[in-house]
Amino acid sequence: MALETQPSGNLGNIVKLSDILPLNPVIGQSVVIDLPVSASKDTSKDTKYIEKTGRHIKFKMQDNMQSVLRKYNPKIAPCVCGNVLGAIAPIMKNSNDKFRFAGISTCKSIVCPVCATRKSEHRKNEVKTIIDEHKKRYGSDNSVFLLTQTIPHKVNDTLADVLSALQLGNRKMRSSYTWKLLKQLGMLHNITALEFTYGQNGWHPHLHTLVLMDGSTPDFAKAFDRPFYTKWRNVMAKQNRPINSHGTDIRDGSFAAEYVSKWGLEHELTKGNVKTGKKGSTTYFQMLLQPKQYADLILEFYLATRGKATLRFSKGCREFYGLDVISDDEIFDEQQDAEIFINVQRNDYNTLRRLHSIAHIEDYCSNHTKQQVMREIADIINLDTHPPP
Repeated sequence: MALETQPSGNLGNIVKLSDILPLNPVIGQSVVIDLPVSASKDTSKDTKYIEKTGRHIKFKMQDNMQSVLRKYNPKIAPCVCGNVLGAIAPIMKNSNDKFRFAGISTCKSIVCPVCATRKSEHRKNEVKTIIDEHKKRYGSDNSVFLLTQTIPHKVNDTLADVLSALQLGNRKMRSSYTWKLLKQLGMLHNITALEFTYGQNGWHPHLHTLVLMDGSTPDFAKAFDRPFYTKWRNVMAKQNRPINSHGTDIRDGSFAAEYVSKWGLEHELTKGNVKTGKKGSTTYFQMLLQPKQYADLILEFYLATRGKATLRFSKGCREFYGLDVISDDEIFDEQQDAEIFINVQRNDYNTLRRLHSIAHIEDYCSNHTKQQVMREIADIINLDTHPPP
């Protein structure tokens, strides 16, 4: 028997979407999420409710995604995250004093909120390091720019069609004289991010490219703006997708930092999994908090984007700034620079997962001893097996 959640009349365990992300104008109201129970005996009824954290929200979103995929097409291989690979699932403590279960399968996909977050956290740090190092070498003025490419679309266009047109257009752009001109103006390297929103006109995939310049062209934005727009307009016209004056945009790093507010320029590039839509739009990860309303769109996003990369570094970019090239497999290797905190048996882990308590235990490790964590796990399993009268 699963543990009961606190009644919605008491807001102790209710999380509003507006507490995690800004209010979504498309939805028109906040979303409430029932979080799982902690077994800590700190209340009169032996029931304490888990505090709201981003980690719990991501696991909730992951559960919703898997449910949608199984319901709408049983033949689709859903996200395989969360399965124990061996007899035990150790909780590892890394060099940053963060705790996470190891020996667990991961899909490493951009459609999975848990995996996407872990990948973007690492890539975000890479981008930040590159930006900082670049500014040290070439100064902050006229050395960092943000290029944006958008594509016209209609509400009836499928995401697969719009995304294909965007990627085809971008390939033609980068093989053209216009891109060679960009190099002649002083581009050393670039980092490109693919981002998605959904609004009144349907799916809106778009590209943000961080251009790292050597500072030799003081009026770079002015020099490149017209060629950039003209080439993108011509490329899109050949696909019967005429753009307007907003089809391209060039801004310097200071504007980009202001644009993304507290997240900073590197978040504009890598944190697509936490960004919220603008002007009445929503994002795939927001949709996962309302799976019944957005089930068809969740399925469409999964089919159109699985296996695709959302962040690309130009060849030699990371090495140029002194970084090692880290693969996705290495990012998800929990035992790198980590030590075993405690071992959890396979059956116990499966029970915690069924009770949606994985995130709680990982958080609980941060400020409790090994004995306290083991007791917490035992209490959760015992309450599930022998619920209070």
